[in-house]
Amino acid sequence: MRARISGGEHEVRARVILFADGPHSLARRTAGFETRPAGELRYCALQADLESVANDFPALEFTADAARNPFGYSWIFPKKDYLSVGLGRLTCVPGPSLVRLLDEFIRSRKDLKGLRVLRRRGAIIPAGPAPILTAGCGLLIGDAAGMVNPLTGGGYVCGFRSADIAATACAKALHGSTGPDGILEYGRALRRTRQYAAIGLAGAALRFALAVYRNTGRSLYPQLLGGYFRAAHAAMRFGARSF
Repeated sequence: MRARISGGEHEVRARVILFADGPHSLARRTAGFETRPAGELRYCALQADLESVANDFPALEFTADAARNPFGYSWIFPKKDYLSVGLGRLTCVPGPSLVRLLDEFIRSRKDLKGLRVLRRRGAIIPAGPAPILTAGCGLLIGDAAGMVNPLTGGGYVCGFRSADIAATACAKALHGSTGPDGILEYGRALRRTRQYAAIGLAGAALRFALAVYRNTGRSLYPQLLGGYFRAAHAAMRFGARSF
C-alpha cells in the first residue's frame, strides 16, 4: 500500500491492514475492495451542539415526524454542559434541507430555543454492510464495513463487535498461526454474529418500508423505529444487550 506523507510518497508494507476510516474508506479505491453497489442506502446527518450548562434533560430523546422527515428522526442527546441536537435522513428520500429542518426543530422547542450554538457538524452514515469485508491482507471494521443499525444509524455496539473479531484475526495472522486464511476467517466470523444478522433483518425491513413509500407515499419508518426501541427495551429487561 502507498501512503502520501508530508508531501512525499512512501511505500508502507504491512502483513495486515485495517480500514477503520468510515463510510468513505480508502478501501473503496485501494487494496482491491469492490465499490459499493448501486442503490446503496445511507443517511446524511446534521448535528448542532447547544450550550446548556446543568441542563435537566434526563435521557436521550428521539422524535420521528413522517410528515416532515419520512425516513429519519431528530434527537436530543444531553451531555455534561451542552446538548447534542440533530437529525438524519436517508439520502435517497428527497425533502427540505437538513439545515432548515434542524433549525425549525430547535425553534419549535421551548427548552432549546435561544440556546447558543457551539458548533455544527455533519456526517454520512451507511445503512447496510459492505459487499466485501476482506481483500488480500486488508479488512474493514466499523462504519467502513457498514456495521451500523440501518434503522437508527447507531454503530457503537456493531462497530466494537467487528473490531473485536478483527483483533483476533489479526493476532492469529501476525503470529503466523493461520496465514492469509486468518483474514478470510474474519469475514466469515463477522457474518455469523447476531449483530450482523440483526443488521440484515433491519435492512430488509427498511427496504420494504421504502418500497411501500415509493408506491403509496406512506412512510412506515416511524412504526419501524418505534417497534425497534420497544423490542430493544423488552430484550434489555431480560438481560440481553441491544445490538
